[in-house]
Formats: sequence, structure tokens, C-alpha cells
Amino acid sequence: MTIRIGLIGCGTVTQKAHIPAILKDQNFTITALCRRDLSKLGILHEQFPHAKIFSDASELINSGEADCLLVATDAESHLQIAQAALDRDLYVLLEKPVSSSSEDIRKFILKNKAKINHVMVAFNKRFYPGIAKIDELKISGELSKLVGGTMTFLTQQGRRPGMQGVLQNLIHYCDLANWIFGKAVDVHAKFSETLNDSIKGKTIAATILTENGCAVNIFYTSSLNWKIPSHERIQILDDSNNHLYVENTDKAVFSKSNGQNVIFEESNSIFFRQSPFGYESQIAAFANLVKGKAKASPNLNDALEAQVLFEKIFLYDASLSLEERLPS
Repeated sequence: MTIRIGLIGCGTVTQKAHIPAILKDQNFTITALCRRDLSKLGILHEQFPHAKIFSDASELINSGEADCLLVATDAESHLQIAQAALDRDLYVLLEKPVSSSSEDIRKFILKNKAKINHVMVAFNKRFYPGIAKIDELKISGELSKLVGGTMTFLTQQGRRPGMQGVLQNLIHYCDLANWIFGKAVDVHAKFSETLNDSIKGKTIAATILTENGCAVNIFYTSSLNWKIPSHERIQILDDSNNHLYVENTDKAVFSKSNGQNVIFEESNSIFFRQSPFGYESQIAAFANLVKGKAKASPNLNDALEAQVLFEKIFLYDASLSLEERLPS
């Protein structure tokens, strides 16, 4: 079975990450491309000469040219496009953030209960080898009940200004915090402005207590300076005094309580490099969803919980004005 996939939103992430992963997966063939400004398709159109070209998402959705969609547009249009796709019984791989409003996500889920498994959310960091190792060790029982951890992230804020730029990246880590440690029930957070080469960014320190009894510290610094490399570190402690240390998503060191260290993955650089592995694994999981072999994971409920945590973090700091707190 060859799955026909249509791409809605053909910007940098789609071209440099999603398309190479799709091309390596023999389940898919790209049959449709959609971008509002067709002149920006350029070489991409030449690469897929048999794909139908659209400037309007609804036209692609109603064309019958695709069995499923990758939607990588601005967050403001994600749910609208996803709704049109579900109305046509299409499967959707929906880029994060799904929305800048948890209430909008909640309403969307309630309206589409019967088809919630048709949407997979592109929290691709779950699929990177170091982070995937966390799930493997939990399932195998080598990591016992988690008691807490620390998550540290240095990242570019992105091309979007203000909170929208922070949302683009921090939502990843909100999802990881929920997925690794459990749903947050109490959040304390503090913010400060940072300066990198005279360009403002945000620094956030948050303490989270989860429904599983974990205490988690999150440190996040964003910068508008694209010259600064990203760096990510996750440290986990279980109730048997085992430690798992994950750096830059590609390296995982498991320090057992008996003093034995096991290195599972190791990159050649101390800085985060966007390995295609996470995207390839994500696309493979999406193929299984479309073929009926798996349930959507991460799903819309995961996206909702990540957005709820994001909003709890930003609503906590009373020193911020309402305008500063909320994404605009």
C-alpha cells in the first residue's frame, strides 16, 4: 500500500527535515504541495514534477489527491486546516504548536472525539535516540519509579517575536516534561530578560510537581541570536538512585546505583545537531497510524497537556503584565 501524502506549508522545516524523512520511507509518495506563495516552491516543484500544486489548503484537501497530510503552517491555521482534513476523513501529521490556546485545542478535541486518532502531533523530539531511550528503560523496568529531574535548554527563539517565538520551542519541552515525568499539577515560574550580543531573549526557571509525585526543574533560555548553538540536557532520578543523563537528544548515559555507567548513544559534538533520525522515526510512526497498525502518539491530548503546562508557566509570574504573559 502506497500512501499518498500532501504537504501543506512547504517552508524550511518541511524541506530540510520532513521531506528527506518522507523520501526515505517507502510507504509514502508525495502527490500534492501547497504554499500560499507558489513562486516560493521553486526547486521543490522541480523535485516533484508529478505532484499537484495548490495555493489554498482547502483546495488540496478537497482534491482527492492525498490520503493524509503533513500540515506545517503557522500555528494560527493548524486547527482550521486539521478540521477540514478530518471532515474529509484524512489523516494528519500536525506540526507543533497545535495552537496558542489550550481552550481552542480542548474544543477541537471535543468536536472530533470519534476521529481524534486521525491526528498525530509532530513532537519529533520524542523520537530522537537519546530521548527514546528514556521510554525504553522505563518499559524494561531498568528505570524504576521516577522521583524527579532537571531539564536545561538553550535555544534560539526563532523568527517569531515575543512569546510566539518562545512558544515555538518551549512547547517541545513542555511535552517532554509531561511525557517523561507525568502531568503537572503545580507550577512555579520566574522570568528574566537576557542579552546576547545586545539582542533580547527570555530566561525561564520553572519548578513543576507532577501527579506522579515527581519534582522537576526546567531552565530555559532563548535568544534571537541565531549564531548561538542550541544545547539540551535532561537528568532523571528514580527511587532506586539510578540516574539517566541525556544530552542534545543523541547521547544517553545511564548511571546505575551500583556505579556502572552505560553509554547508549554519543554524538561527535557537544552542541545539538538536528539529526534526521527523529524525523524518520516520526514519519515511520505516522505511516503505521495511517495503515491502521498503531494509535496516534503523540496525539491531540498530548498537545493539549503541553499547551496547558506552557500557559501555567507563563501565567504564574505576577510581575508580568497580561500582555507580556500571553502569546500574541
